[in-house]
Amino acid sequence: MEIIEKTMTNDEVEALKKMEAIIEPNLRAFYVVGAALSKIRSSKLYRDDFLTWKEYCNKRWNLGKSHAHRLMEAAVFVESLCSSKKKDSIKHVSEDENLINYIGHLEGIPDNEGQIRPLLKLEPKDRVAVWEKAVNMSALDEVPVTGKYVSGIVDMVLNAPKIEGIEGILDRVEGEKKKKKKDVPDEFLDLFNTLGSMILEFTEKNYSGLNKKKIVEYVENLFILVKGKA
Repeated sequence: MEIIEKTMTNDEVEALKKMEAIIEPNLRAFYVVGAALSKIRSSKLYRDDFLTWKEYCNKRWNLGKSHAHRLMEAAVFVESLCSSKKKDSIKHVSEDENLINYIGHLEGIPDNEGQIRPLLKLEPKDRVAVWEKAVNMSALDEVPVTGKYVSGIVDMVLNAPKIEGIEGILDRVEGEKKKKKKDVPDEFLDLFNTLGSMILEFTEKNYSGLNKKKIVEYVENLFILVKGKA
């Protein structure tokens, strides 16, 4: 691991802290922008000066209609995420409070709209769960939750085969082992059979004494590893 030589003066360190104190809460300003745009569009508050919503976005803010839509969807998502965490609804924060600062200090909230964008491929009801999956898996992988990382999790969810039941999967493994010309080596099939049998045992015992969430995360990581190398 490369060691970085510390060369900054105390004044420079203090300047960095000061600038980062500005950046951190304002990274989530996208929510405030999206929420404001939603209010303007829903009440057509642009109608005195602009004929259409698209014209308003383009001429007033130099925003494409699609990007404005993503910002509004992101705001809706943040509200749903806060509700799922049993936080006070952002909608009920008083007008006098600094909404950007309020959101900036919540845990597990996206830092930017780009992290949310891949989630828009999913049904609204599935977005919070997939975001939380991305957060948990990134912690296991010890990597940041970038838009690209979230996109990978979304693709995994969208492309995941339908669950047929562990017994059915194990039966197919046994059938594969009996083939003369195999698509998968016996060593892999034996390993998969062992893992599947353990999961079946865990399921029958209702994961008693085990952290089911962690087991699911590890299995999902294996899926990503295999899919990424394929």
